[in-house]
Amino acid sequence: MPDVRYVVLVPDGCADRPLRALDGRTPLEVSVTPHLDALSARSEVGRAAVIPDGMPPGSDVGNMAILGYDPEEFHTGRAPIEAAAMGVELAPDEVAYRCNLVTVDDDIMVDFAAGHLSSEQAVPIIEALSAAFAGDDVRFHAGVEYRHLAVLPGSAGDAECVPPHDLTGKAVVSPTGASAPTLIDLMERSRPVVAAAAERVDATANQIWLWGQGRSPVLADFAQRYGVEGRLSSAVDLVRGLGVLTGLGVVDVPGATAGFDNDYGGQRDACLTSLEDRDFFLLHVEATDEAGHQGLVDEKVNALERWDSEIIGPLVEGLDRLGPHRILMMPDHATPLEMMTHSTDAVPYLIFDSERDTEGRPYTESAVANLPPVPGHTLLPRMLSRGQLTHYTEFVAEQWSRHFRFTSIRLRARQPLFRSWRCRVRHDPGGSFSKTRSWHPHVCASGPFRSQHGNGGSSKEIPQRTDNNSQGTRRHHGEGRDTRPG
Repeated sequence: MPDVRYVVLVPDGCADRPLRALDGRTPLEVSVTPHLDALSARSEVGRAAVIPDGMPPGSDVGNMAILGYDPEEFHTGRAPIEAAAMGVELAPDEVAYRCNLVTVDDDIMVDFAAGHLSSEQAVPIIEALSAAFAGDDVRFHAGVEYRHLAVLPGSAGDAECVPPHDLTGKAVVSPTGASAPTLIDLMERSRPVVAAAAERVDATANQIWLWGQGRSPVLADFAQRYGVEGRLSSAVDLVRGLGVLTGLGVVDVPGATAGFDNDYGGQRDACLTSLEDRDFFLLHVEATDEAGHQGLVDEKVNALERWDSEIIGPLVEGLDRLGPHRILMMPDHATPLEMMTHSTDAVPYLIFDSERDTEGRPYTESAVANLPPVPGHTLLPRMLSRGQLTHYTEFVAEQWSRHFRFTSIRLRARQPLFRSWRCRVRHDPGGSFSKTRSWHPHVCASGPFRSQHGNGGSSKEIPQRTDNNSQGTRRHHGEGRDTRPG
């Protein structure tokens, strides 16, 4: 039996920006989440830069960071991670592309998901593509719903491609780079094939869109890297692929979907069952991200409330029965509703240790807006660190000292989250960085959520610790009244 259980909760894209429709608040601020509120009151709550500077704000980058792998070191592209989940092996001289089925009319990206067609509708379309391009040096592999895979020669990987979800309602932007002519030709030639096959299955897809390419990454085995064994649950191939590549077991939950009908309880039960004989579990749900992409405010709020009532509340009760445990909660990126796509905004994180209460704060964007963002990939190693969970400054100094000779360091305001610190390091031949860095996180403390109000401007109050089952209220925008969940 494990001595300590470790759980990572990933509400995909749940972080947002203040919305006019919510009177200047975010879905995290208006949602009724009594269990999350009680948990955050006893946790370290901070702000994480899950997406490194200069990298695309995708779930591939964000979830890799959440698992403790620095994307700047390990990331090679989105598609090869999904290929691992699908059991598609890539040769060293091959490159994988994500192949979306999309709807484009008059050079406008009408729908990056082709009406969220079902997998049953999609498979005949991918089969038609495979038959039509049988003489070409390309292989198509059917995935889930609109998400599929195309494998091309490695020479076709030199291109800059815009994700289709970044183009919703906008003019399409064709690939650029040395391989662009090959990709544009494939997408153009796919149009009659996809349109005809889609019509036969009553779908709206009319072409493919290639993006997110890369060669197969090499990720260190999770158990060897951290000394714990675990599993994960997700309906998304990208997250499942990270499990395959890192040696984490991938649990199939029959009711788990990438939509609003996800079986939250099924994933929660799978987590608790797995923790009976494993140390670690990552639970990922896509619904909040899908709501952001579709601009559906109510669906995003509803997904957060289902997280609270169907996962967090019962999960914490189950973990209490199992014994000592730690929880890390953090989205892989923000998906602001008004943008309808991902952003590089820093996101709130939460670390809870059942053996050490901390003076917490609300788990909202505004509550952490004035805190310096910490690198997202450093949080899981810290949660998994043996012994007492250390403050972030102490942990970073301890870990970095193993690889670097410090030329200067200044630590100030030792609090659960540091207020500022500066560190210049010189590369040690045995270390993992290749250049001198200077990081001034206190410079980045401002942002779209910066507020002059108490608690960072959060509209949520920290609940009394004895009130773990409080119902909470949500004031609906424009209604001028409080309602309670049914």
